[in-house]
Amino acid sequence: MNTEDIMKLAASFAVKRKDHRDFLVGAAAIRADGAIVVSRNGNTLKPTHASHAESRLMKKAGHGSVVFVVRIRNDNGNTAMAKPCAKCQALLKSKGVVLVYYTSGPDKAYEIMKL
Repeated sequence: MNTEDIMKLAASFAVKRKDHRDFLVGAAAIRADGAIVVSRNGNTLKPTHASHAESRLMKKAGHGSVVFVVRIRNDNGNTAMAKPCAKCQALLKSKGVVLVYYTSGPDKAYEIMKL
């Protein structure tokens, strides 16, 4: 799978759950062993850092994974900025993630962050 395919997988996993939020977030990772794992934001009324897709993803992804994060607007289905928050960035770095691909808006496919 190429980068665009993994981003589409993360997006499709995000939109499998419809709810009241303005945005839906999905994340995917390619583990060091080549396996692909996915996660999405948790279903909580009061989101916490533990409910972030990236945080949930790292429970499945091992050390050295490459991470992909997609944010989808619930109202029109467009992508939006999905850069991981500072806490998620620290968690990803502590798990040995060196590359994060994330959507940056409807007009650009993705950005790349090196940790």
